[in-house]
Amino acid sequence: MSSRRDKQKKPQMPGGDPHAPTATAPDEHQAQNLPGDLAEQIEQLQAERDEAVSAKMRALADFKNYQRRSVENEARAVESGKSRVVRALLPVLDQFELALQQDAGQMSVEQMIAGVNIVRDEMARALQACGLSTINPQPGSEFDPQHHQAVMHQPSEEHLPGSVLNVFQTGYMLDDFVLRPAKVVIVSSDDHHTGGDDA
Repeated sequence: MSSRRDKQKKPQMPGGDPHAPTATAPDEHQAQNLPGDLAEQIEQLQAERDEAVSAKMRALADFKNYQRRSVENEARAVESGKSRVVRALLPVLDQFELALQQDAGQMSVEQMIAGVNIVRDEMARALQACGLSTINPQPGSEFDPQHHQAVMHQPSEEHLPGSVLNVFQTGYMLDDFVLRPAKVVIVSSDDHHTGGDDA
């Protein structure tokens, strides 16, 4: 009888220790054996960890969306700016078309000059609508290195040394940004009077 009962025993794995305890279940069973307070703390920490991971993933997704929207907004702003300038210049093109349709043989020099002035004025209005303004200091005004570029010195008995004598080339600003300073001739000091002009 004993030999029959021995045969009905569960076979052991090859190389295994017949006296070794059976393998325990995963951590769930181990957690069940922990004190109640400790198990609750572990569950709370796991929940906080999961929430932190979810919050991180949401933040990354929001940041990627922000980057994409920023690129799209920048592209739209560039296109809007170009469209604004082109629309402002369309009347200038219209004036050119009208001028080219005229019979040059029937026009006097004065009429041609008047036509050029009309186109120039239309161009100036279009650029002013886009924020362009001129830098054109008056003779005798103070020299401003932020807006003026001195290209020549000349003596003058009418204006103070260092002031603007006349404008060599008009400057331009776009809103508050200097696109090109005005090139000016400034009044030389007394020690330049005998030396003539200098660049």
